[in-house]
Amino acid sequence: MYINHVSKRLGTALRSTVKDCRAQGIFLGGKAHGSLKEATSKNLTTYYQKAILRNKGDVNAMKTAIYATLLPSISTDAKPQHSKCPAGENSWCFYQSAIANGEKSNNHKLNVGTPINEKFLLKILPIYQRLASNELLERCIQCGTQNAKFA
Repeated sequence: MYINHVSKRLGTALRSTVKDCRAQGIFLGGKAHGSLKEATSKNLTTYYQKAILRNKGDVNAMKTAIYATLLPSISTDAKPQHSKCPAGENSWCFYQSAIANGEKSNNHKLNVGTPINEKFLLKILPIYQRLASNELLERCIQCGTQNAKFA
């Protein structure tokens, strides 16, 4: 299965969820900090695709990496959500990197590049559960892509 197609499913599902919720009077999108903007959906889609590509051949690692792209987005100073992020000094996760370097790991508002309000998690978590299923990820194990840059 092509990774491009699978990652597009995430973006489509996120946009559909925002639209469906808006029809019910629930606003996930908007300009407020943590809203599910178009740019946020695009970023999450890119992160999802990279999580699969970077863990080619290992379904469990793919799954962990996929959730590591979502959970830090709802993280706050009061409630850090970085358990799925890679640890170590060279981690892409500012929180894990700070811990490894013995530094204070606060100020999520400045360091979380794709913030999502935690109350939206219940709306988008089922999308991630579906797109991180073993059945789907096993079909992505070869990480095929139509883009020559990633092939």
